[in-house]
Amino acid sequence: MTIHHLKRQQLFRQSSDELFAFFSRPENLATMTPSSLRFQLITPSPIVMKESAVIDYTISVSGIPLRWTTLITAYEPNRRFADLQLRGPYAYWHHTHSFTETDDGTIMTDEVHYALPFGIFGTIAHALFVKRQLDTIFAFRRATLEKIFPDAPVPDTIAAPTRSTNRRTIRASRRKKAS
Repeated sequence: MTIHHLKRQQLFRQSSDELFAFFSRPENLATMTPSSLRFQLITPSPIVMKESAVIDYTISVSGIPLRWTTLITAYEPNRRFADLQLRGPYAYWHHTHSFTETDDGTIMTDEVHYALPFGIFGTIAHALFVKRQLDTIFAFRRATLEKIFPDAPVPDTIAAPTRSTNRRTIRASRRKKAS
C-alpha cells in the first residue's frame, strides 16, 4: 500500500482561537467542500469536538454516494486536531489540521496521509484522477476560506520569515513594503 502525502498551508490574519473555533465545528465542513461532492453531515448537531469523537457523513464520488466515518485522534484547542477515517473511500486517511500563530497572523496547515484501496488499480486511479481531484477540493477550500476570512490590511513590515502558500498576501506585502 502506497501512502501519499498532501500538505497545504494558508495564512490568515485572524487569531488561532477564531480559526480553530471555525475549523473544529464539523457543521462547517459543508461550506468548505465543493457542492459536487454532495457533502452531508449525518451525526446530529451540535457535535462536541474532542479526542475520541466519531463523526459520520456522506459524500458523492462520481455520483456514487459513500458513507465516511472519522475518529478524532487528537484535539488540542487552538493548536491542532486530527481525524482518522474509520470507514470511507480510502484504504487509509489521516488528516491533521494545525494552527500556528506568527506576527503576520495564523498559519493553518492541512496535512493528509492517505492510501487508496485496490492495489495497482488504486495506484492507477491516483495518477489518473484522485490526486487531481484532491488538489481541486483543497483549491476550492482555499478560495472559500479566503472569502470567509478576508485578509486584514497588510502590515508595513513582515515579521520573521514564515512559509506560507498564500501568494496573494505575500505579493501584497512586498508591494506595500516597496512603496
